[in-house]
Amino acid sequence: MAMRLSKRLLPLVAALCASTTALAADVGCADERPTTGRYRNYSYGFTVVIPKGLEGWWNSARCVPQTPDGCICMGDHGRSLPLPGGGSISIDAAPEVFEATLATAAYKDLHGFEARTEASELALQRFEPRRLRALASYRFIATSVTAGAAVVRESVHVLLPSGGYVAISIEAPQEQYRKYHPAYTTLLGSLRPSSRR
Repeated sequence: MAMRLSKRLLPLVAALCASTTALAADVGCADERPTTGRYRNYSYGFTVVIPKGLEGWWNSARCVPQTPDGCICMGDHGRSLPLPGGGSISIDAAPEVFEATLATAAYKDLHGFEARTEASELALQRFEPRRLRALASYRFIATSVTAGAAVVRESVHVLLPSGGYVAISIEAPQEQYRKYHPAYTTLLGSLRPSSRR
């Protein structure tokens, strides 16, 4: 009886395995598809919710397709969320803060923003420590003006209980920054520590 049952189930199990492999191949690697809704980062131990209407795209090293087991991806450092009309929200994680403090990490980010935008004028609205859901963090808001065009960057650098570090930022032309700031604030407010793998 048991032998007959297993012979009957074998084709069903084989069909299920084949369809799962085909489904994985159709979906592609993590770096080829958008993330929407809840995004959990197992590499660094945090979860955020990507706001409705936006998509998060892989911002780490490319994955390598591996048949038949799917894909091999190095670390998952976060997502980049392009904003319709220009600019982006980014989630960038690392194993630790390489600078001495959160303040120096935020300053390095600010300096990179100034250089990247080739600012003829840089106005710093905020540069301050804060608590984000009881997690130590540092925030800055700055506006870069080049040839009369203003670009705003707001960035919050957060220490995670896992020992990791995440920077959640929005960088966009001034009007886009105003338009998508509520979505950025919602995403930032959804940050929760979670277990790693």
